Amino acid sequence: MPNGKPAGMPCMNLDMETLRCTIWETAVYPPVCRNFRPSLENCGSSRTEALQILADLEAATRPEQ
Repeated sequence: MPNGKPAGMPCMNLDMETLRCTIWETAVYPPVCRNFRPSLENCGSSRTEALQILADLEAATRPEQ
């Protein structure tokens, strides 16, 4: 996603059936993803928590409209 991913939208490389990245471990896998390290702070202890943390981060970093 050359210009970034809009807040609230799934990544275009996410397989919505399996919820797996379709470009994992390929040459086009972006540095921002490659450098991400899961942690309790970033991911919480469940999928529900992880999605809420992600929504909060996206809201906090959304460009002014």
